[in-house]
Amino acid sequence: DKAISTAGVVDFLVESFVGFQDSILGKENRKYLPLTATVFFYYLALNLFGLIPGVPAATTSVWTTLPVALMIFIVFNYYGIKEHGVVNYLKHFAGPVWWMAWLMFPLEIFGAFLRILTLNLRLYWNISADHQVLGAFTELVPLFVPVVFYILGTFVCFMQAFIPTILTMIYIMLATQHEEGEERH
Repeated sequence: DKAISTAGVVDFLVESFVGFQDSILGKENRKYLPLTATVFFYYLALNLFGLIPGVPAATTSVWTTLPVALMIFIVFNYYGIKEHGVVNYLKHFAGPVWWMAWLMFPLEIFGAFLRILTLNLRLYWNISADHQVLGAFTELVPLFVPVVFYILGTFVCFMQAFIPTILTMIYIMLATQHEEGEERH
């Protein structure tokens, strides 16, 4: 009869996270692990702290979520430029059909910048709504019902750390992937 150790739980979480990232970015891209793991565990910790009664979730402030969204935006574009070079990276925004580049390029650039807003506001609004619902039900029925909502709140905290992490992985993958027939530098 073994007791579950803290180190065992941490080991399980880290191995699970590495395996998940490998399934999206591949084992050859573990160099991105420090970034993606930091995003996940940072958001998870901030979200979970918000479940403590009287402690607001730090992710309900755009002053917390916006810097992380900006950092993710800068980093995935940096990785794309590093992988392809500036000119070739910018060519990806022009789309696959050269005669549509005049339309595709501004739309793709706008879409890339829109990621800052969506990474920021998605987390902000979802955690804000979750914690308002949790607070309302905790005040209405202070004994048994809050346990159910704390379990759901914990799930929401996990998912709201998981989603920006998956998006970070996808943005890195899109920025660094090579087209068929394109030679790697």
